[in-house]
Amino acid sequence: MKALLSWIGGIIGAVVAPVAIHYLTQPKLPTEIPQVAQSPTPLPPAVNGSVDQLSIQSASISLPPAEIIPSSSPSPTFERTGVVDDADGSSNLRSSPNLKSTILTEFPNGTSVTILAESKNDSDEVWYRVQVGEKIGWMNEKIIRVD
Repeated sequence: MKALLSWIGGIIGAVVAPVAIHYLTQPKLPTEIPQVAQSPTPLPPAVNGSVDQLSIQSASISLPPAEIIPSSSPSPTFERTGVVDDADGSSNLRSSPNLKSTILTEFPNGTSVTILAESKNDSDEVWYRVQVGEKIGWMNEKIIRVD
């Protein structure tokens, strides 16, 4: 038993001794925190217990003009069909239900349209949200003959 304990002690000594030597020979870590240099520009002094108010200049940005969007939302979705029938021979498909909105494309009389919804704009005009192929937009009810 004495031999076993001596053998175990030798193994422990062989492992612990190098670790202890390594620990004892390493440089020591600083124990104090270095002082931070003062700010080159001190904060403004307090006036009546509060910091002076900073002056903020206003900035302006330019945005493109917004399109007029009707205040009323379209009626629930329904599908009907109709045909373009305008005295001028063609009609414009628009981005919004009003005459000031962007023209997306033009369709000749006789073009079949699928009516997806209808809406009354601020001028009390009724407009149909229509689809022709892949194009979707708005046309005034006066130029659509509903089937």
